[in-house]
Amino acid sequence: MGKALWNLLVALINATLILLALCLFLGWKVVSTVDDLRAGFAQSIAEAVPVTGQLQDLRSDIAGIRSDLQSAIAAGGDTTAMDSALSRVIALETRANAAITRAEEITDDPSALVDQAITSTAAALTQSANDLRGCTVTEPLAARRLLPAQG
Repeated sequence: MGKALWNLLVALINATLILLALCLFLGWKVVSTVDDLRAGFAQSIAEAVPVTGQLQDLRSDIAGIRSDLQSAIAAGGDTTAMDSALSRVIALETRANAAITRAEEITDDPSALVDQAITSTAAALTQSANDLRGCTVTEPLAARRLLPAQG
């Protein structure tokens, strides 16, 4: 009886140590993945800074073209073609301003981008855990694996 209890205690300790090792390994992998995400975001933010400068240069070029078109219209050129070109330039300037604003938001506060990535990663991990827990295979996937290839 004493030997059986001793063996049961040893088995319990072994199982606990195996679970602890598994948890430590999974924690290490999660930390590694988060670190890789952080490094990728830092690199993306560093690459976004020159793009912001290029977008601001584009905005100044568009503003210059717009003022040239307005000057040409005031001077009495072909107003229908110039009005059409001016409206396209104004629309392009609006789009460039929106892109600049978004790029500045990302470079000024990258935490929102990081938060979104972490949230989507957590949702994917949760879905994977739920899939593992249920251990179910969808019907089309099961049929595809069981049926021989046709042709």
